[in-house]
Amino acid sequence: MKNIFKYLPIILGLVTVLSSCGDDDETEPAVAAASPSLNISVNGSADESTYTVDPNASITIAITANKVTTERDLDVIRIDQNGVNALSSGTSFELNSATETYDFNSNADVTIKNDDDEIFNVTGVFTNITSSVGITTYTITVTDKDGTATTKSFDLVVESPTVSFSVTKTGSINHIEGRGFGSWSLSTDTTVTKSMSETMADVRNTDVAGDPFTGTFRVGTLKNTTVVIAAAGYDYDNANVTGATTAYDAGTPVTTDITPTVGAIYIFKVDGTVTLVKVTEIDPNYTEALWIGNFGKMSFEYKR
Repeated sequence: MKNIFKYLPIILGLVTVLSSCGDDDETEPAVAAASPSLNISVNGSADESTYTVDPNASITIAITANKVTTERDLDVIRIDQNGVNALSSGTSFELNSATETYDFNSNADVTIKNDDDEIFNVTGVFTNITSSVGITTYTITVTDKDGTATTKSFDLVVESPTVSFSVTKTGSINHIEGRGFGSWSLSTDTTVTKSMSETMADVRNTDVAGDPFTGTFRVGTLKNTTVVIAAAGYDYDNANVTGATTAYDAGTPVTTDITPTVGAIYIFKVDGTVTLVKVTEIDPNYTEALWIGNFGKMSFEYKR
């Protein structure tokens, strides 16, 4: 028994050493390399995900990148463009530093050329990236000489400014073969005689003598007028020129409507001016003093 206690301190010491060696073999978790800093501003507003501008607006884009440590200089930067206003290869898309010009039109890596590669600071002013209504996405990536990259994106949204209708009027047409006026001018806000309807009218009744009034109409054949029948549910009360123009462009222009109904909405384009018309009443029995046959009247409200 004495011999066991004699060697016990040695055994405990050996166990401690082996345990310590096992701890040394454990692998510390890897720490991800820090990325370069990257800051972007558009028209002075920094690091937004979306910028909304008017068509043909002038856009100032500023990009600043910094290396993360003194040992890891910046290497390359690229700008990828995707969308309606993305510039094609060979079209100038230049940003400038104090001493250098960087052209990003090819969506390829561009070497950072400043003296010490520590900071990248460029600005560009563009009038050729807002010509079309729609969205263009710009993705900017800066990479240091260790291959560590930082990426940021933003959408440049070009929207037509909302234009409200400035004039609201009412008008009407009667049976074209009766004693009332069968045509109306949406541009001059007046009735038009039958003899002048082809050259001046925008809404001209086409009912036949002796037949009941239906409101059937067509646009004057010699006037620069077209019409799109608005979709069911079109919001006439809250409509504006911008939305009406979009709906007109998406529709199919026609020259007649043989089945007008109360509440029907029409988007006219009269010499380039968008005019929104809503039928408010169709009365096939409407008559005035001295009228003999061919009665009827269609009333409407319109905005332009």
